Amino acid sequence: MRIFFLLTYLALFFFVGHAKAQSPVLEFKESVFDFGKVSYADTLTALFKYSIKGEGSLSIKNIKSECACLSGQIQPNEQGKDLNILEIFYMPYKYGSFEKSIEVIYSATGSTDEKVKKLIVKGHVSAPTAITERFLHHLGPLMTKNRILTYGNITTRQPLTKKFELHNPTNKPFTFKAAVKTPPHIKVQFDNSLKIEPSGNLDLFVTYWADEKKDYGNVLDTFWIYPTADMNTKGLPIVVSANIEEYFPSAEESNNYADFPALSMVDSIMDMGDVYSQDSIVAKFVIYNKSQKDLKIYKIVAGYGCKVYSIFKAPYHLAPNESSVLEVHVLKDKMKGKLSRSLTLYCNDPRNHVKLLKVYANLK
Repeated sequence: MRIFFLLTYLALFFFVGHAKAQSPVLEFKESVFDFGKVSYADTLTALFKYSIKGEGSLSIKNIKSECACLSGQIQPNEQGKDLNILEIFYMPYKYGSFEKSIEVIYSATGSTDEKVKKLIVKGHVSAPTAITERFLHHLGPLMTKNRILTYGNITTRQPLTKKFELHNPTNKPFTFKAAVKTPPHIKVQFDNSLKIEPSGNLDLFVTYWADEKKDYGNVLDTFWIYPTADMNTKGLPIVVSANIEEYFPSAEESNNYADFPALSMVDSIMDMGDVYSQDSIVAKFVIYNKSQKDLKIYKIVAGYGCKVYSIFKAPYHLAPNESSVLEVHVLKDKMKGKLSRSLTLYCNDPRNHVKLLKVYANLK
């Protein structure tokens, strides 16, 4: 009898070990991309080569970047292929050396065991010597360093102030009349003078109150500055970009979020398998509130090729222990091949405030 149990144990041991060895993994040829010394540019692109090793398919659950200056997109591809590419976009916001990280979170399809691959982009952005190289973009008769005033990731905890620089390239002074038209959640202050001398600069100090915006995710706003006190004249528009997330205390500060609502999903990734051209693609995500607090769905952002058909009209509330179905219709933009679509859900569960939902299919 002891021999039987020993053999059974050894068989299970080797079976589990073999299964783990065969689990699909994401392998990158290099985990660090060094731009070296580069001149300032709106966007720098890093290319990471990757392959999928092992048996079965895997699902990319999320790509977490250190800051909003990084973005990227990755999708599972053919097993064993060495030429798959992940593009990471870095948007420089200052001169000098930089080193930024991004995490690719994935798991074997159908598994809840998440794995993480950390990638790094680094380099040195050289500062231009001439002022004409620093201010590259036109704003009426003026010039600016950037087309958009970018705040990156910002939470609802407290306001954030950033500086926006203006340059007068003409040989005449340019004077503002302190006339500024802004949304309620944006305030603008000028520096000591409202006058920009020829070849001179002026700083605007722009404060953003994310909690007053009442929105989440990537948002754009515009405010206008006027060279006269008459707002009927043509103003100069300045575009503001931010990625807003709700502020939550840490898990340690809040008893591991015991008193917060809890979002639960049967599956956040839907693999529809083989789909033929005449078929419609409808994915149904079941959302459940497994807490005694109201779960608030603030916003659902449908990515390219998706339309949401359901009772969800944000903001939407799920009572304690209530469930509902989020129905997603997928649009097909090609005749054959692999298809990937995504949605982003924002809610008041601090563990899943930003929830990425994915739909995969193979068009026949």
